[in-house]
Amino acid sequence: MTDVRINPILDWLSRRYVCFDMLENEFRYFKDHQDELVAKFMGKFVAIIGTEVSGPFESELDAYLAMKKDHEVGTFLIQQCLPGTNSYTQTFHSRLILT
Repeated sequence: MTDVRINPILDWLSRRYVCFDMLENEFRYFKDHQDELVAKFMGKFVAIIGTEVSGPFESELDAYLAMKKDHEVGTFLIQQCLPGTNSYTQTFHSRLILT
């Protein structure tokens, strides 16, 4: 029997957050097809399950309400179709200075 050591933080996360990588495939699909989705649905919202795209929707709320009728919450990704990384990247700034 071999001793396999796991990063303790990842181990802790994986035991407490079983959905740690849920929707990873859907997000990857969006990024891989972002240009064509933006060309077709610029500024609108889409919902993605696996490789199936639903929409367009006028708002994130519209997409959520439509999708939860037929799909379990947490099984679909809602994404706004905008070019670049700004539609899926957030930057947080702090005035905290550590010395």
